[in-house]
Amino acid sequence: MSSVSKHIYPHSDSTVGGQFSPISNPNFRQIFENRLDTNLIAGHHYQFGMWVHLCDTLAGFANVGKIAGINSFSAYFSDTVVHWRSNFDITHYSPQVQINQMVTDTGNWVLLRDTFVAEGGERYMCIGNFKTDAQTQWQLVDSINTLPILAYYFYDDVSLIDLDDTSKANGIAALTINHLSLTIYPNPAGQSIVVSCKSLASPSASGRVNTIEITNVVGQKMKVTITTLTSYDLRLDTDDYPSGVYFIKATDANGNVSNAKFVKQ
Repeated sequence: MSSVSKHIYPHSDSTVGGQFSPISNPNFRQIFENRLDTNLIAGHHYQFGMWVHLCDTLAGFANVGKIAGINSFSAYFSDTVVHWRSNFDITHYSPQVQINQMVTDTGNWVLLRDTFVAEGGERYMCIGNFKTDAQTQWQLVDSINTLPILAYYFYDDVSLIDLDDTSKANGIAALTINHLSLTIYPNPAGQSIVVSCKSLASPSASGRVNTIEITNVVGQKMKVTITTLTSYDLRLDTDDYPSGVYFIKATDANGNVSNAKFVKQ
């Protein structure tokens, strides 16, 4: 195979992050860290999710001749800032999320999800590969010379959902991400739910939903049957959905994205 330089388009947002794991540079890692909007609640179940895309080009990486996919994607939550250094000991940290899925797709974004129980007070999230090289499985994807091996992933649409959220009033669930506020009712759902979307950029206006995608807890896409109620309110048929937790991703005409969850009784 030969390496071809290609632009990686974001999954839905305007920016992407990255995860860097050189297989042949012992335990060298690139870790992304960010502060959460609110502290995690003790005993609550949270679902972590993100979309990843394996880089398929060697352009811009000096002294690299091979691209590999790996099977280790981690998320570590802490109540204090972690000051990452080039020589930090990754074995010192025990990530709450450890996804052992081999990702070798260089042409599409891949959804990764896992759940965990918070100890409480966590307010910083760190994403990367927390396994050692010896613990990380890898699979060669591209090779143009005998130089060292690199595993580099882009990631986008990182989400963290409180599955035990009790702030719902009158069966209405709402979540805001990016420039949209998505409201779902009733929740738990019966035969159907109503989805309403408002624009955060202009509180007096509503955001017209362009596309809706529904997935279950394992990432499988569900059939979406929509009835238009108003310009901004839609009814979705959930009568045939098995009981469980589902996740909605709504996109407006400008590409803004909002995500929310609902429970089917």
